Parts: sequence; structure tokens; C-alpha cells
Amino acid sequence: MTKKYPIIFTVILLLVGIIYIFSHNSDDKALRKADDLYKSGQYTSAFNLYRELAEKDNIKAQRKMGDFYYNTSTQRKDYGQALYWYTKSAKQGDRDAQYELASLYFSGKGTKKNYKEAVYWLTKSAEQDHVKAQDVLGWVYREGTMYGLPKDYVKAEYWYKKAADQGYAPASTNIAKMYDRYSLLPPDGKKAIYWYTKAAELGDVFAQNQLSRKYHFGVDVPRDEKKAEYWAQKASERRN
Repeated sequence: MTKKYPIIFTVILLLVGIIYIFSHNSDDKALRKADDLYKSGQYTSAFNLYRELAEKDNIKAQRKMGDFYYNTSTQRKDYGQALYWYTKSAKQGDRDAQYELASLYFSGKGTKKNYKEAVYWLTKSAEQDHVKAQDVLGWVYREGTMYGLPKDYVKAEYWYKKAADQGYAPASTNIAKMYDRYSLLPPDGKKAIYWYTKAAELGDVFAQNQLSRKYHFGVDVPRDEKKAEYWAQKASERRN
């Protein structure tokens, strides 16, 4: 009799695994269907399907519910409900939900402003390589006391660089600004030019204008009218 128990236990584990896989695949299929309904403008049908999945603790569907209530175009704006669903998804580890939840705490939409909670969720998202969260977290540490934190330019640069390394142009510009003249850190023209150039090459208009000005006047670089005109033209093209 004792030999039967391992076999029965194995069979039970196999059945549980099969049920889990079937359920998971079924939810993924339903989620794709809800996405398609949303994209085609069938918001009510998409909403109902997202809600059904969200109530089964589907992490992506919970975030989509938050999006529905946060996004005014769906005609269901309700920041309190957005907070509710983003929180459920964020607690399960969804980095986009964590970022949006942080924005609600920063702005005080659907809840009282709470910078401690905002920074907590922003950090959670940034640690999962959410590029905008990393950039905003850099800004939060740069501003510091405004959000109940000590100013920390080392951490600011750290998070800006994390975002910049993912090709996020505004983060490169933010680092350049920190090293530029009359800015937050001891001036370092070479670093300012380096980061402005990275941002400019990614199409950041502010960085392109800064490079044009610096090459025109010879600030932190030798004067070079060709490069000044080049970056001025790039900025003009982006604006148009």
C-alpha cells in the first residue's frame, strides 16, 4: 500500500500542473482578446473582460483596470478606482502599475498626497528598469527636500544614468544639466558635452540647442560653426 502513495501524489501534482497551465493559457488568450477589443474602440466589452480577469488576480488585467479609470478617453475616469486597481497590480510586481501608482501619490489624485508612498513605488518600478521611473527618481533625488528627502546628487545621477543607458534622451539631458555651468554639481564641461551629445543624437531638442550654442560660442568646446549650424538645423527639424 505504501508504494501507491508516491504514485498518487505524482498524479495529483501532474493534474494540478495541467490545470494551472490550462488556466494560465486561457487567461492569456482572454487578455489578448480584451486588448484587441480596446484597440478597436469597444471599450465596454474590453472593460468587462479586463474586470473579469482582474477579479481573478490577473496582474496585467488589474493594471489595465487602473488604466481605464485613469484614462479620460474611456469615459470612466475615477482616480479612486485607479488607485485601487493599480495598488493590487503593483503589489504583485507590475512595474507599470507601480509607476502609475507613484504618480497618483505624487499628484494627490484619488488619495492624499503622500511623497513617502510615491517614492516607495517609484523606486520599486525603477528597480525593474522602468525607464521613466528611473528618470523621475533621479529628479526626485535632485530636488530632495521638496519631497521630504535630503538632496542626493549621487543618487540623482545614478538613476539618470540608468535611464540614459536605456536610450532615454531626457535622462541624458538631465545629467548634462547637472554638470553644466552654474548648475548643481561642480562644473565639468567634458561631461556636460558628452551627455548633451548623447541626448542630441537621440533627438532631444534642448540638447541640440545647447550644443549649437556651445559650439557657436566655444563654451566647453573649441568654436566650430559647422557643428553649431548642424545642431541648430537638427533642432529646427525636430520642432517642425
